[in-house]
Amino acid sequence: MLFYQVQLADTTSFHHFSTIIDNAPHLRDYVYEVELTGYHLHNTTSILAPFLAVFAGKLPNLFRIDVVCIPDTMETRFSKTTGSPKAKALPYIPLHPRFPAFLSAFTDVSLLCLEKTTFVTFSEFTRMLHALPKLENLMCYSIRWIAPGSSHPGADFTKQPKGTFMPKLRKLLADHI
Repeated sequence: MLFYQVQLADTTSFHHFSTIIDNAPHLRDYVYEVELTGYHLHNTTSILAPFLAVFAGKLPNLFRIDVVCIPDTMETRFSKTTGSPKAKALPYIPLHPRFPAFLSAFTDVSLLCLEKTTFVTFSEFTRMLHALPKLENLMCYSIRWIAPGSSHPGADFTKQPKGTFMPKLRKLLADHI
């Protein structure tokens, strides 16, 4: 149960987990949920993109990914380490242009949770969702994109989705990619 849910909050925890998985590959099968959380997801030292690149194809049983950005003004149990002195704050999560290819390697992820997350464009958000081949459940709280005019026309995120939400979402995503 020790590795069932892994929580990575900064580059230190990311590198530590990467070292453990590389030195003990049998532990890869025990990881089912990963939560990427912390104050540093919206800066140049964000661990989201490296997580996708480093662990693509290495966590065969991973079915849930949580991405939770914590604003600097919020008090939590996570330390507010300064990180790298070269790190720069950004208004969005920096993602490599090939991040959908890395994300698609997580073939068993069926649940994605995004909280307080900002993307550059709506298309970047949709490419992320479309890249997960088995995505069945999507939980979003306070998701934004910063490019003007990048929201889907007629989108009303205050309404609850009907039972056939995921097939309609997949069509919407395919239309915007």
